[in-house]
Amino acid sequence: METTPDFFSQGLESLDTGFFSRTPRLLSLDFDGTLAPIAPTPSSVRLPVKSREILWALSLLPETKVAILSGRSLPDL
Repeated sequence: METTPDFFSQGLESLDTGFFSRTPRLLSLDFDGTLAPIAPTPSSVRLPVKSREILWALSLLPETKVAILSGRSLPDL
């Protein structure tokens, strides 16, 4: 159940086109409320398929590192 907009995709659309022409790149993104919408309970949060696909594509770019920040434990993510 999504209760917030997909801020991650909206944010990527607003990036300056020069961002992807510079390297190296580090993208550090928060999980709850940015990559995944806020949900009624922590256990019901799911990473949207579109966000997962975008993260995967970004991680394949040369000289690009993707970091996901969260207060959750790794198994909870």
